Amino acid sequence: RNIIIGNRQFIKNAPAATVPKETANDNALKNEDGNNNSASKKEDEVPIVSNENCGTLEELMEELNELSGLQQVKNDLNSLINLLKVKKLREERGFPQSDISLHMVFSGNPGTGKTTVARLISKIYYRLGVLTKGHLVEVDRSGLVGGFVGQTAIKTKKVCDSAVGGLLFIDEAYSLSNGSPSDFGIEAINTILKAMEDNRNDFVVIAAGYPQLMDEFLESNPGLRSRFNKIIFFQDYAPQE
Repeated sequence: RNIIIGNRQFIKNAPAATVPKETANDNALKNEDGNNNSASKKEDEVPIVSNENCGTLEELMEELNELSGLQQVKNDLNSLINLLKVKKLREERGFPQSDISLHMVFSGNPGTGKTTVARLISKIYYRLGVLTKGHLVEVDRSGLVGGFVGQTAIKTKKVCDSAVGGLLFIDEAYSLSNGSPSDFGIEAINTILKAMEDNRNDFVVIAAGYPQLMDEFLESNPGLRSRFNKIIFFQDYAPQE
């Protein structure tokens, strides 16, 4: 006889209950390795902010210049942007021109607007035609450094590849260099430097962090100081600001 318990049917005196076959939904919950992982997130996905629908260059410059405080920051960036406009005109007319490094260090205490300005810069560079996509990728040490030997280079390269055509913003970049000489952060720095060299015409990196620690970061590798040759200091806000 058949015995029905709940929604399952068993055969009386059968040697063992048959395990129900996997349903299509069960298979959909399995990842590539065959492990059930429906509740977990894809940790390797790189968050990307698209700037395709950003405003015009004039609107973006107005937004930058209307930020509270940061007067020296705005002066430095306006000078750089004007230089890029002239460079673009010379390029269009076939005049000789010198290379300009667009990689920067944003040096300052937390809460001084470094991330906000970096997001604006990615949009401005896109509207200037300096970057082909203009998207923004924000990471910190956890997004670049792996947990075992060999993982960091792969992880960092994936992040850099995702940022080609746009801007890579590395928050608290000094954390990549303040460990021991064998720390995986050094491997991440070397991978980033190679990506900067391989994609020099369509890839911008902004490294941000505390002033003193960022100075130490630049001294940790001979290639950093030459590539990040523009340092913009973000002063603390005054009470009225």
